Formats: sequence, structure tokens, C-alpha cells
Amino acid sequence: MVCYRMAMPRLSYWGGFRHLLHTPYISLVNLICGHEVVKELFAINFTEDNIRKELHQILHVQSYRQNMLNNYKNMKQVLGGPGASDRAAEIILAAINKYSSKLSIFFNKQPVPGGFGVFFK
Repeated sequence: MVCYRMAMPRLSYWGGFRHLLHTPYISLVNLICGHEVVKELFAINFTEDNIRKELHQILHVQSYRQNMLNNYKNMKQVLGGPGASDRAAEIILAAINKYSSKLSIFFNKQPVPGGFGVFFK
């Protein structure tokens, strides 16, 4: 289970997460696997009742817990052996090198006011 407490949970959930991030998950486990492995409780879903229900599932429902453990094993296979972060860094660096000429238009430009550091031509 992954829990995130947020200020203004309703606004954070609808305004921030769903419309700005464009991703169905926020936890690394779920992002890597491409489906829900661990329950994500954040914003309006981060309640005492939801935490209690999820803990009950994990601790007392053997098939639920076993499914989660099997998904962790699958994630380990997806990541490969030790050095997954090094392999990811190599992939990112190769992509940066491949597209560096296209990205060069973003360098040495002034940030747009209120643009959170995003640079435009």
C-alpha cells in the first residue's frame, strides 16, 4: 500500500493528478508493472477506512497477499538483475544523445514567467 497525504485533497486529486500528470499510477511499483500491484491511497482516497480495509486484505486474505507477492516477483523479472538503475540511466543518456539536437532549442533560453522552469523558443 502506498499512501500520500495531500493538502486540499479534492483539488489535488482532480486538478493536479488526473489532469496534469496524465498517468494512471503514482507509485513506482505500479508504474513499472503497468497495473495496480499495490493500492494507492492519496488525496480523497487517503482515509482511515481505506487504510483499514487494505491492511485487512494484505494481512488476512491469503490470495490477495499472494497475488501481490507474485506481482513483485514479476516486477523483479522486468527489472532484471542488479544494476537496473544503471541500465535505466544508460537508456536515458542514449535518448538524450539521440535527440540532443532537437533539445538544443531549449537551452540558453529564458524561462517563461510562471512556467515552472519550462523553456520555450
